[in-house]
Amino acid sequence: MSSKIRPGTFTEEIPDELILWRDRKRWLFLGLPWTFTRYELTETKLRISKGFFKRTEDDILLYRVSDVTFFQSFAERISGLGTLCVVSSDVSQPEAHIVHIKRPRKVKELLMKKIEAQRKEKGVFASELVGGGVPRPHPMNPTNPHDHERKDPKQEREQLKTEHNHTEQPKQG
Repeated sequence: MSSKIRPGTFTEEIPDELILWRDRKRWLFLGLPWTFTRYELTETKLRISKGFFKRTEDDILLYRVSDVTFFQSFAERISGLGTLCVVSSDVSQPEAHIVHIKRPRKVKELLMKKIEAQRKEKGVFASELVGGGVPRPHPMNPTNPHDHERKDPKQEREQLKTEHNHTEQPKQG
């Protein structure tokens, strides 16, 4: 016979994960953390929390991450900041941006180390090996306004296929 539990209670204790890295999105000017976007990295996931009045929290499981790209504009370099673009197979957020953070290269190294550890633990192969060789569009740099003028990824793939077919037609003559 099942026992009733009260609302807001748990039947089993959920342990808190150790946070390996934590930072906030910073203003590009002076690098001050006066924003409401927070980033946390644990052994198993990357959490991005946004908002003050309306809070949004998204977790990206590390074993699902396929690529991490480092961007650094001139202004970020002067401020000692950088931006990481995390590409994953997560449905809700396939491309996440960790914007204007301190020591971005060290964060990227730590992130890549933990991604590899999670892949080994879960027995997951990199998506590049399983994906069938379909080219993936280059990740967007959120600090570059011209990067947002890209086409839809499906349109880019179709255009690449069309260009590929035109170049491989045998010569007649």
